[in-house]
Amino acid sequence: MVSEIKTSIYRAAKDSKVVQALINASRNGKKVSAMVELLARFDESSNISISQTLKEAGVNIITGQEGFKIHGKIVYIKLKNKKRYCSYFNR
Repeated sequence: MVSEIKTSIYRAAKDSKVVQALINASRNGKKVSAMVELLARFDESSNISISQTLKEAGVNIITGQEGFKIHGKIVYIKLKNKKRYCSYFNR
């Protein structure tokens, strides 16, 4: 059973299934953190809205550092039995 999820979000659709899954996980008592790139090209307002929605659902939001952009996608999942899984994707 999952106890913790950490991920990065560069671009996400308004009706993103990933964003909805993070919200559901947070509402179900999982510890969820998301690093959201607020300055993703052409998606700034969408990403700001997504980060606010996630924050309202109890997700810990981390924003990028000024002068740097987050392009890589990473997900870290920790299970209650202490097993951990991590996946990274970069175009």
